[in-house]
Formats: sequence, structure tokens, C-alpha cells
Amino acid sequence: MLDTSELRLEEFNFASNMRKSISRKGRHVTDAFRTVCWFHALRIASGAKSTYQMDVLLEAPLTQSVEAPIDRKSAWRSYRKGRHTPSLQLVAKLEALHPGTEALLNHPVWRMLRLDRSVRDQIPNLLVQMPPSIYGLVRGGSGHLHQPTMRMDGWSESRLRRLQSHAGLNPLACLNSLACLVALLRLSVEAGAKFDAFVFSRALCRTLLMIGPWLYWHGIAQPLADYVENQLLPLATCRGWQHGFGEGGFLSATRRLDHHAVVVEGDLDMPPSNEEMADLRLDLLEDRYTVGLSELISTVPSATGSPDPMFRKMLSRKVIFPTLR
Repeated sequence: MLDTSELRLEEFNFASNMRKSISRKGRHVTDAFRTVCWFHALRIASGAKSTYQMDVLLEAPLTQSVEAPIDRKSAWRSYRKGRHTPSLQLVAKLEALHPGTEALLNHPVWRMLRLDRSVRDQIPNLLVQMPPSIYGLVRGGSGHLHQPTMRMDGWSESRLRRLQSHAGLNPLACLNSLACLVALLRLSVEAGAKFDAFVFSRALCRTLLMIGPWLYWHGIAQPLADYVENQLLPLATCRGWQHGFGEGGFLSATRRLDHHAVVVEGDLDMPPSNEEMADLRLDLLEDRYTVGLSELISTVPSATGSPDPMFRKMLSRKVIFPTLR
């Protein structure tokens, strides 16, 4: 049933009835992303192999014995494609059976990805849902109306790595790291801090590669990567350059990273913890075990502006990014 994970964004839009637009009649493509993600989380948790089994394993337990059975196979086919968002009542009932699925559907990352929504308005809701380990990393002072905001200074490579390493802990942690990096990128763009946004965009690409297998099994790997590459990364252009996933594309890059990580993990004496697996993938992306995986994230000329060759030359020397302002 993983028939959406390898679709290009345009194909995903068509499958989810978004056609050629990322928004339609109040719905946004991120609503399709979160619905598909929720669907596959339930598929994995229930062990269902088809939409028919989704109906049997998920809907049947919700039906009282005195009630007539409800056939929702067509509804589950719709959720699989992201064509309709499930009702609040259904989501709440299934959360009782499979805890954590509601949090995936309603995670703040989906709102952070919407460029038609103010990023600053979303920050308080994002921060209140972050665990202490991430909250302490990203929390800044008070902003408008004394609302908490995100820290925009002091982002060294080591601090940024700590945020990225959370992506390997569990499903919600994957989305927590992603949401924070999207927010930091967008806040930097709004502040006119182009180099800062460029650095955050690199970290965002790395995090997507790290969680690529998880995204794949939740049906949104390629379309979400396309959305980020088409909608977000161009915002973080610096001196005519932006980040991307190169000619091989996102799926090839994330599979290559995962393959190398599995090989290294197989040589360890003890199975690595989730934290160690995340750190290993970051090490690989920094070429600490091999040469070439850092190139899974490419630096390409932006569609607008004249690329600065000196800036590209500096990046090719793998200059350590300075502490952000």
C-alpha cells in the first residue's frame, strides 16, 4: 500500500485531488501529507495489509455489538491517498486503540510547512509541544505580547547537531526536529539573515535524509522532499546558491545513507541505541567514516540571482560554518 511514497509532488497532488495546486478549497497539500502519514501509522500499528483489513481491524472494534457494521473501505482508500482528512471523532477513537497516531496527524510541523501561514504565529504552539530536551535548545526570549519565541543566535555546528540528532529517537521526535528546523529557516528568511537561513536549510536537508526510511514507510518520502526542495529551500538562497538533493534525488540519497549506516552498525559489538544510530548518520553525512556522503546534499545555483563563485569555492573546501548571529 506504499503507492504514494515514490510519487513526485505533482503526482501526489493529483492523487490527493490537489491537482496542480498545493492548496484547494481550504485544504493544503500538507493536509494530504498528514493524512497519509496518519493512515500508514495505523496500518503499521494494526498490521493491516489492505484497505479492507484497515476496515476490519480498525473500524470493527469501534462498532458496538448492537449496531450494524459500517463499511468504510472507500474511506480508507481516500485516507491512503490523502484525499480527505479524517474526522476528529474517528481520530480520537483510533487514538485510544493506537496511542500516538493523533499526535502525528496534528503535529505542528504540518502548519510550519505552510507558507501561507505566519511562522511567528505558530511558534508558541510549537514550543509548548516540544519535549524539554528540544525546548531548551530552541527557546528564546519573549516576543510579541510576551509570547515565547525561538532562539535565533548562538547556533553553532554542535548546537545544531544536537537538534538534528533528536530526529532518530522516535516518530514524534522525527517531526519535532523537522518542525524546529523549518521554523528556524523561515524566521531567518523573515529577518533577512540569508546566511543563517542557508545553514538551517542544510541542516533541514540532513534531517530529511536521516528520517527518509521513516518517511518512506509513512507514504510521504518523495512528495515531502519535493515540497521542501521546491517551496522552502529557494527561500534560503545565499549569494545565488541553495541546497538540494542533487541529480540522484532524495530517495536515492536517503537509501545510500541508510545502506552505509546499516553496514557500519553491523560491525558494532552491541546493537546501537536510537541516539547512537542518529549520531552515526550525522557522522556519515560529515564524511567521518567515508568520503562522499556529504555530497548527498548538493549546493546548486538558484533560479534567481547570479551565483557567487567565491562562495561556492568556500563551501567546496568544507569550511566549518561559523556560529550564527
